[in-house]
Amino acid sequence: MPNPAHARQAIARVVGLSDIAGMPFIRGLFKCMVREWHGIDRLRIDKYYLLINEALDKSLDIILSSGSKEQFAETLSEFVAILDEEVFSKSGKEGKGLTLHLLEKWTDKVLKTLLDRRPKATTEILAIVIDPLFDLLSSTDVSSPKKASQVLDSVLSSWIKSGEGNAETEIRPPRAVLLFAVRTKLFNMASDKDAPENSREMLYALWNKSKRSCDLLAPEETSKLM
Repeated sequence: MPNPAHARQAIARVVGLSDIAGMPFIRGLFKCMVREWHGIDRLRIDKYYLLINEALDKSLDIILSSGSKEQFAETLSEFVAILDEEVFSKSGKEGKGLTLHLLEKWTDKVLKTLLDRRPKATTEILAIVIDPLFDLLSSTDVSSPKKASQVLDSVLSSWIKSGEGNAETEIRPPRAVLLFAVRTKLFNMASDKDAPENSREMLYALWNKSKRSCDLLAPEETSKLM
């Protein structure tokens, strides 16, 4: 039986190659994982989940080590684009299993880590990190929209919690601008006649939640955004 410590050391060595190749290596790793996903021995799947989690941690380290605010946003956008192109866009096919695992980690491992370490870049982080969720909400696959809905619901809940019962924490621009954009996009997607029926109800539920978040905006800020 393989030694778990040896497996972790091997995973660390593999992911450590990103110290040399950077994000192109991360892209190749996720591309390879999607391609080989259905051939993975189910008895060894836990080791591949460890590999994915280690790759996420390393990617976040690369992003957070970016110097300026512009470099940070650029590197984060590159990372999200990699996952969107190599994994999420294939959620209805070979990328389904990996998509669901990444969405499980999207709030606590990705979003929370970024917000905790770069609180002054909250608006940029939210705008970039929630963007791929919209495409997943429109997917014809049943599982991915449901999980993406749960992730976006968690983000909206944090917005609502930040504004309840405390005038000092009312949502203010530019975060407010992003929230209004989310609300508008959700409504347009839900009302689209071509929207998959399995997604429409979830989209309207999320729109209602985003409306509640918008209602917490200070009146003078709401009037500026209408």
